[in-house]
Amino acid sequence: MKAFIKTVILAVIVGYVLNFGLHLYFGNNLAKLTPDIFKDNEIGTVKVDAEPSKDVIVLDTSYKERFYIDEGVQYGDVKILQDTTIKYLSRDGSPATKLSADMIITLPGKYYVTILDIDKTYVVGFEVLGVHKTEWEIKDLDDMEEVLKYAMTNLLDKVTMTIGNRYTDLDPINELIFEDVNYLLENYPMLALYNYQISINSAFDTKIEVSFVYSDITEKHQDAWYAIHRQLLNTLFDETMVDYERQYATVDHIIETVSYDPAGRLGIDFVDPISHTLYAAAIENLAVCDGYSKMVMYVLNSVGVPTYFVQGDADGVAHAWNMVEIDGRMYHMDITWSDRDEYHIGGFLDYFNETDSYMSETHVWDKMKYPVAGSTKHNFLALDLGIEDLYFANTLDEVFSALNFVSERAQTEFSIVLEISLNQTATLEQISATLNAGLNYTDIKKGAYTILNISLM
Repeated sequence: MKAFIKTVILAVIVGYVLNFGLHLYFGNNLAKLTPDIFKDNEIGTVKVDAEPSKDVIVLDTSYKERFYIDEGVQYGDVKILQDTTIKYLSRDGSPATKLSADMIITLPGKYYVTILDIDKTYVVGFEVLGVHKTEWEIKDLDDMEEVLKYAMTNLLDKVTMTIGNRYTDLDPINELIFEDVNYLLENYPMLALYNYQISINSAFDTKIEVSFVYSDITEKHQDAWYAIHRQLLNTLFDETMVDYERQYATVDHIIETVSYDPAGRLGIDFVDPISHTLYAAAIENLAVCDGYSKMVMYVLNSVGVPTYFVQGDADGVAHAWNMVEIDGRMYHMDITWSDRDEYHIGGFLDYFNETDSYMSETHVWDKMKYPVAGSTKHNFLALDLGIEDLYFANTLDEVFSALNFVSERAQTEFSIVLEISLNQTATLEQISATLNAGLNYTDIKKGAYTILNISLM
């Protein structure tokens, strides 16, 4: 629900509306929700319950007294053993998938295995290298997705794919490339493509050439992101955190460090293309909605919280946000709208693990392409996160108790969650009088509660 900033000068209330523009660069719909990275082809394979060969390396997933262990480059196929622990696997920040059997991995990429043991959670990372090629002979059109991913990951200007068959109707090839590129951009958050061009020549065989233009991204950006990501995993998380605590730690960090690119409020034509990427959010600390969404997507998937990229509209403007899975339940999470930069007040986060019903008040998306989010179990109001500037009050006496803590802690910004039956105007006047200060505030109605986010003047 959109917040309005109001001002209370002791007992006088003045209201004004914020204009908060949000824009999305890639306007394509999500074709597949679960990433199809486990596929057999000539480029690479991920096999379930396969017999190991002499080239297979069994990944060491034992605990080593820290949250993140990077095993580095693995020179061979990698086998992940399924044991009594629960394991989630993410490739290059794609939505984390729960493992149900042993796996052998040969597809190139940076992988993260999150291990949920009885009393601890930790992550083991490793990398599988690919063969550097710009020309590929592929078995069929299904192999194009992996070739395109390899090209885009390695920032290749051009890639050529040759199929032994001659195709007389080229439209299905164009459509499949379009679908593959959209799918890759939406499921692998490091990929940042500005434009691409397709050329197809079908004579005795079929030769497909795809040329790429990137959003001013270089290998230096990728290296910088890997370093930042490694540091985040070593500083934001510990082995005792459950999934929603890892989620909150990630969101809180991004809100504290990333600002919304003001050019986004002027319109898409004014936004630097790089602002739509996780690199802008992580390195420049300035991004628009899809930059926020892709950064949080990569981090959460790498720590075993399945996170997806959602595209739609918000208040009539193209917009991107996320869906997350917590304990088997799906939720919406709009970190851009949670932030609002200088307009964000207090410790309460709106748009954190929301239902379809709540999001539908301001957001529009294709509900046929995304799972239902109907639970409130892990909504921000239901979680015990130990946030010092967030208070709950069902009576005016409890408001007074909260204000005592505010005074003792010398807090200038805080949030109070009220039962909706309390008179909001009287409560605000009492807060202003008790603290002997004017204040700015936003109010949010959520079910039976009103949240007052307050900044003292």
